[in-house]
Amino acid sequence: MHRIEILEGDVMNQGKEIETLKDEMTKRDSTIAHLNADNRRLTDRIRADEDYVDKTTNKLEQYGRRNNIRIPGVSGDANRQSFETTTALFINTIKEKTGLNIS
Repeated sequence: MHRIEILEGDVMNQGKEIETLKDEMTKRDSTIAHLNADNRRLTDRIRADEDYVDKTTNKLEQYGRRNNIRIPGVSGDANRQSFETTTALFINTIKEKTGLNIS
């Protein structure tokens, strides 16, 4: 009889422990769900911010090039030439290609 009472006590203690573990799992599941939702929200925000930065950068680059002209046959400005050097190169190229003399 005494052994049965001991076993019943052990079963009751294990049942309480199981209930405690279930409660902890429920809380952790809830926390994980909230963290996943926050993660999705932040990921969406990062994507939106990246799109905004890309669009803004493109607009700034276009604004910076609004007074530039590309002319086929004139070599690029790889050496970051001065305005005077670029102008002389342009004039010489026009003379060579068209025979026009411009100043």
